[in-house]
Amino acid sequence: MIGAQKAYDLSLSARVDLVSKDARYSIDMPCVLYFNTSCPRVTVIIYGYDAPLRIEPGRYSLGLKIYWTEAEGSGKVRLSISTRAYNASIIHLGHTAPQDTTNWITAEGSTRSYTLLLNKVETSTKDSGYGEFMAYACIFAPPQEGDKIFKFEITSLDTGKIEYHLEMPVEKKNATYSATLLIKAVPVKYRLNIIQPVELSLDLIVK
Repeated sequence: MIGAQKAYDLSLSARVDLVSKDARYSIDMPCVLYFNTSCPRVTVIIYGYDAPLRIEPGRYSLGLKIYWTEAEGSGKVRLSISTRAYNASIIHLGHTAPQDTTNWITAEGSTRSYTLLLNKVETSTKDSGYGEFMAYACIFAPPQEGDKIFKFEITSLDTGKIEYHLEMPVEKKNATYSATLLIKAVPVKYRLNIIQPVELSLDLIVK
């Protein structure tokens, strides 16, 4: 976690190097912290940063480099590092609807005003060790309403544990709030929930 105090304009990025005797992984992490300034970054998914990265077993040394692309003013930056392995993650891919959702599964309780869709409810793992799903949430709203906060959770049905929580602002486009998601998870049964601004859910299985 990186936090800053009294820094008026700041843009920080980072790079992680994981090195073992048999393997090496380098992960760029653009825009880990920025405010009062822009921070352009590539739009492709960066594994190890935007999505889980499967690595070979072994003992690794960790190198972390933090650098700024813009800084103005004075203040302090606080850095704390902790490790966590995610069994599942939710990655926001943007606000554009998938090209074709004809055969997607619709969450029970969906209406013409709001809906949650999933491209499939069961899948097998890929070489990465994770199964993948695509989800799409869409809400129609009157013209006078402003931006909304979307909140998603994915919960293990085996343990009841919330494996991942995603909260993000969504702008209205043509009277519609929407979000396209990529879900990656290890083999188990899950429930994908949208808990704000509406409540809908779909169950999924990774084998």
